[in-house]
Amino acid sequence: MQGHLTMALTELQKRKFKAAFDSQDLDGSGVLTNRDFDGFLAQIQRGIPVSGRLISSLHSQWYEIQSKADLNGDGEVTLEEWYQYLDDVIHDESRFYRQIMKTIQTLLNSLDTDEDKNITKQEYVIFSRSVGVGIGDALTAFEKLDSNGNGSISIDELIGHIEHFYLNEDDENAPSNWLFGKF
Repeated sequence: MQGHLTMALTELQKRKFKAAFDSQDLDGSGVLTNRDFDGFLAQIQRGIPVSGRLISSLHSQWYEIQSKADLNGDGEVTLEEWYQYLDDVIHDESRFYRQIMKTIQTLLNSLDTDEDKNITKQEYVIFSRSVGVGIGDALTAFEKLDSNGNGSISIDELIGHIEHFYLNEDDENAPSNWLFGKF
């Protein structure tokens, strides 16, 4: 996909990606900064057993966001810069899997403390809260994502939902749209 032209995000993607942005903008300043990232990392560490691999992966992802999204180099990633960054990443398959999906896999594996390859409602709520999603939205998302209603979501299924969250351009009713709460 080298040389791929940038596509425009759909309105649905912008609404979902704003919810993701807001969940990481911990101080509500309207920009993402190192301080937000440090707070985000601390939030995750409070909820999830964090390995060195996960910390490394999250630092790598934040470095990538800063170096590619902060277009004017002011140390802040605005919502528009965030949109441009995600637009570029989701339209470059290798970057998408390297920068987003690999980190997600590491995060979910850390969350699955009993190593049964399933995420229970309790584990999902811990995960959601650790990435800044409110409890009500986390519970709503879990109900939407637990398609068979058995009280857990397989890691593979959740990874599919996360991939769909980023790549879905127009399915307004997709359960994956709720990953970062109401959008």
